[in-house]
Amino acid sequence: GIIHLDASQDPVLANAGFRTTTAGLFMINYSVTFESMYSNRSSWGLQMSTGDASGPNSGVPGSNNVQYYRFNTYGQYSTVTTTFTVDLAAAQEFWLSTVLLNGGGPFTTILVDNTPGTISITRIG
Repeated sequence: GIIHLDASQDPVLANAGFRTTTAGLFMINYSVTFESMYSNRSSWGLQMSTGDASGPNSGVPGSNNVQYYRFNTYGQYSTVTTTFTVDLAAAQEFWLSTVLLNGGGPFTTILVDNTPGTISITRIG
């Protein structure tokens, strides 16, 4: 996919996501198109999480987007996209995680304009 970080190189790529180098307010946008391979109905999406990727973590309020999918000749594709702002501490790790409200998987990303999705992170304060 395409990951765009602002010119200050804060945040940086780290572990399974990103890590800030200094505290600040960030505007984050993501857009990913998924295809449901589950032969029924599902509610599935993404959210930004912070904390420890292998331990305690929590979702960032306002960062989630969940779509409804149907597996048949229509309705199995949907784009999960959102823009939000978040205050992050110095050295804070954050990443995109999946959200399944009901139904099942698997899901796969779909190429749109030859890319499976985009993430843009810009320091705004």
